[in-house]
Amino acid sequence: MSHIFDTLNIIEKIKSGDNQPLYDLYNEFRDDFIRWALNTFPCNEEEAKDVFQECIIRFYRNITNNSLQYLTCDIKTYLWAIGKYQLLNLTKIKQRTVTYSTDKLINTTEAAEDSMSNKEEENHNKEMVRQHLSLLDEKSRRILELYYLEGKDMKTIAEEIGYKNADVAKKKKYEVMKKLASLVKDKLRMFIFV
Repeated sequence: MSHIFDTLNIIEKIKSGDNQPLYDLYNEFRDDFIRWALNTFPCNEEEAKDVFQECIIRFYRNITNNSLQYLTCDIKTYLWAIGKYQLLNLTKIKQRTVTYSTDKLINTTEAAEDSMSNKEEENHNKEMVRQHLSLLDEKSRRILELYYLEGKDMKTIAEEIGYKNADVAKKKKYEVMKKLASLVKDKLRMFIFV
């Protein structure tokens, strides 16, 4: 199958119940998508395969529910766009567990060709986080230390710092992380905070 697909013909075939174009698209683009995903996002091969399968399913659903009647771009571009947002969501989910370590606050995924510039960005970002942590008051720094470095639960943190309950401690931790992110965001080149 050639890389140039007759998109209208494919859409019409799928609408009429012929799923062969889906199998053809899957087989044609799967390996390219997986390579692209592995080089662009912090995912493993299984996750990339799952995301590509989801792209094909969404493409099919968009056609069958008439939300996609024609494309103004190539099918490959359309599938990659779906995949990009799926992978971004996957990355957000994976990074929701933010750790206090500046290594984890910084996106350190490196593509081979960009390893030198990524190292420079990483070093710059680590230094910015270190500098801005010192701007936080003692109580704020202590919340982060207790939670991220010492692994204490919110109930223990509330008791130790003197908050009313675990919910208050959790809210304070969120506010401190938000404050840290706002202090650092303009200085970092790739700051990940979810």
